[in-house]
Amino acid sequence: MFIHERLLRRLKINKVRKLLLASAGIFFVFVAGSAQASLGGNAASVVSDQNALGTSGTAAVVSASSTAATNSTSASALLAGYTIQTVVQTGGTTIHEYIGTDGTVFAVSWAGPFMPNLRQLFGTYFSSYQNEAARLRANTNGHGPLSVDDGELVVQSTGGMHNFTGNAYLKSHVPGTFSVDLIR
Repeated sequence: MFIHERLLRRLKINKVRKLLLASAGIFFVFVAGSAQASLGGNAASVVSDQNALGTSGTAAVVSASSTAATNSTSASALLAGYTIQTVVQTGGTTIHEYIGTDGTVFAVSWAGPFMPNLRQLFGTYFSSYQNEAARLRANTNGHGPLSVDDGELVVQSTGGMHNFTGNAYLKSHVPGTFSVDLIR
């Protein structure tokens, strides 16, 4: 009888541990998801995004007063006055967030083996993207690259088999001297 009681106690402890781990995992997913800077949002949350997601990141500042690029960006980008915040997710996907001098994220790009959480990257613009993408996908049987332009949000996305790339930007937030061709 003593062995039977020990086994029951061990099973109960394991169930409690699993429940606590699952609860903690769900909590961290929601906390991490809410910390990421998104299109049109404030850039102050990018650092907390790196910490919450357990990612690594760097910043490359490109300003009008610089004489050399700090991240091998082309010389034409020097006139634009923006910052690129780079986040590498645990799965290997690299996300670049383009931040204007006013502190607003005006563009994002991604490349890697996994698609990033577009709901998080696009923020309040996600529902507009989702509606337009669904409309376009209905006409193309859901295959091939996707190009969305709803008048404000522009998205180009392609990929599959661990090779996803794309970019998105907000027309009204792009700095006047910035070329959208630089979003990579």
